[in-house]
Amino acid sequence: DGALSEPVRLAAGDVPFILRSGVPERIAAVAYDTARGGHQYTLAVLAAESGDVELYTIADDEASGMIAPLAPGVYVQVVNAFADRTLMNCQFSGGVRRSGISPTNLLATVLPAGTAQLIVNGIEQALVLDPTRVISVIVAGTAQSPQLIVLDSASLQPTTFVARVRCVNAAPDVPLLRMARDQLTSLDQWDSNIFADYLAFGYASRPIELGQVQRINLVFGTPDSPPHQLLRPDGSVSFALGKAYTVVFFGMQSGGYNFFIFQEP
Repeated sequence: DGALSEPVRLAAGDVPFILRSGVPERIAAVAYDTARGGHQYTLAVLAAESGDVELYTIADDEASGMIAPLAPGVYVQVVNAFADRTLMNCQFSGGVRRSGISPTNLLATVLPAGTAQLIVNGIEQALVLDPTRVISVIVAGTAQSPQLIVLDSASLQPTTFVARVRCVNAAPDVPLLRMARDQLTSLDQWDSNIFADYLAFGYASRPIELGQVQRINLVFGTPDSPPHQLLRPDGSVSFALGKAYTVVFFGMQSGGYNFFIFQEP
């Protein structure tokens, strides 16, 4: 409160801002601005009367007078879930781009509200950017034939007392997916342990809430009767309270299935 940080150097051009605070850490504000070469800027963080956090940038040649807060930006992340485990190249209209994103990694940025065009390995996708929403694009399929899964949702952040978890079916040859807690002696006992069921390719499940920190094992399969197991990973996973997560099931039968988890903003 009232402190001044050390200066940092930034490349001229578009500058996304993501402000995090609190315990557990949350995104307090996102915004977007443009920096001119050869200038110095001060970023001011103020609390509005409404309780919201507002960001202001003040240039060294700013004229005296009232200044307006930066318009809220939109948090966007693009995740590499290629079944062939190859690199991903992506760019947004306006200049944000990244090449060589490795499997299960992502590009996260902030874009101005409105519309944007996303290009992934030559495939274009129009996005509608609303500051009250979070955009996650899961890139499935293969590097030669990407299939973009656009998840447009309100923030998944839960209270500090639970973890919130959802699952995405990013395996093109799995028409329906089931994800469950692996505490079973046989797959016929899935019913009381299911986290996501009848999940079509390209969709996310409803988030579930876990009320205590624990290490659990996951198992993935189909909702047939009896169910067919697709993946039973070695090792356990845990979900910290007060945070939100997306579990991505990806791959193809020919190359094998796998999953990864990323934390939601």
